[in-house]
Amino acid sequence: AWQRFFAWFDIRGVAGVSSILAISIVFLVFRKRPEALIYLAMLPVMGFTIVLPKAFVNRPRPEGALEGFTDSFPSGTATASVLLLGFSIYLIGESVVPRKLRIGLQLALGMAIVLLGLFRMLAGEHWPSDLVGGYMAGSLALVAIIWAYRKLKQH
Repeated sequence: AWQRFFAWFDIRGVAGVSSILAISIVFLVFRKRPEALIYLAMLPVMGFTIVLPKAFVNRPRPEGALEGFTDSFPSGTATASVLLLGFSIYLIGESVVPRKLRIGLQLALGMAIVLLGLFRMLAGEHWPSDLVGGYMAGSLALVAIIWAYRKLKQH
């Protein structure tokens, strides 16, 4: 029962792709082309960052995990949440909204990153080291995404 409940908090799959597409469309509507392009670029980056380590490590999920999922390491949810929400944290930091609102939004998104991974572990879908690996892989990809965003903004 817990597995099915916590599965709703997954940021990958259709919900994650739909969110990224919706965010990109909003940025395009407001003529924020670099932001839209970066969010769209997250889709293949996210896929590569999740699939490549899984192919090399090939670790099975904990006993009792839901059927039909890929290998356990790294946590795709942890990786995806660091990329998507981490870049959102970065953009909020660059915005001109009032300081208290900026910090509140950044803290809320940071907590979401942590909780999304914990929910997957509590649901029995991941080992703790899967989360650490996912957070690390997502962080490395996030650095590359922010670098690309800064380059796009220069042009």
